[in-house]
Amino acid sequence: MHQLDSGNDAFIQLDAAPCNINALSALKPLWFDNSTDNYLSQGRTEDMLFYMLDGRRKYTVVDDASPFWVESGDILFLPAGSRYLTVCRCQPGQTGSGICIKFILADEKQQALRLGSRPFVIAHDQNDHFRLLFEKTLAAVLQGVGGRTRAKACVFSLLSDLIASVRASSFSQHAFAEIYPAIQIMEQRLQDNIPVADLAQLCHVSESVFRRRFKQYAKLPPHQYRNQLRVNKADELLETGLYTVERAAMALGFTDASHLCKVYRKFKGHSPRETAGTL
Repeated sequence: MHQLDSGNDAFIQLDAAPCNINALSALKPLWFDNSTDNYLSQGRTEDMLFYMLDGRRKYTVVDDASPFWVESGDILFLPAGSRYLTVCRCQPGQTGSGICIKFILADEKQQALRLGSRPFVIAHDQNDHFRLLFEKTLAAVLQGVGGRTRAKACVFSLLSDLIASVRASSFSQHAFAEIYPAIQIMEQRLQDNIPVADLAQLCHVSESVFRRRFKQYAKLPPHQYRNQLRVNKADELLETGLYTVERAAMALGFTDASHLCKVYRKFKGHSPRETAGTL
């Protein structure tokens, strides 16, 4: 079993941990007031993403004296093995509802991939973006021919957007929140050599302030940080066996293979061809 950190930190790590989605299913249950689901003794047998549509649910986790509430629009992750009791609360004569997406996370060797041992709230949906993704996934699961592939694609899309949301939310409390827009675009567009002046403008700060704050954050100036990201990505591409050094250089915006080798050697101390030769 491959264990990641607990909570939202695990979701951010998930982006760099190759994973598979197995045993995928989804449903949209209804609950009456005070209806319960009890996993205190046995624990969950699968992972679950849950979107609260109507009503509220109270979660009491084993060995935790402080229960927490999930409201309409909240998104919860419940890892396999987590032990808890949950109770639905809604107005008399009304029902609570949500969308449950159940699956088993596994790494590239099909070993179980665990994101902690207790349920945790991932995000709150501000504009129905995630509700639509949950509904799209549910529809794909219920679809006939072709639905299984579509449903898995929907789950990966949902996970990708949740990771981005969690990362942005955690950075909003960060000392370097003001330069996060630039960090995000640099990490997403590795092949683009974006001028520092444009990055500073994106963050609404002067170029000198941006350079100073960025170096405080990354311990590197912007161009070296980008090169570090590209070198790490080159390792990933070479590891697939599909990319030569020349192809990796072209894909990542280097002028040629010798340029990649020169930059790579500065960070790694050896040539990317040596890395490729060990795969």
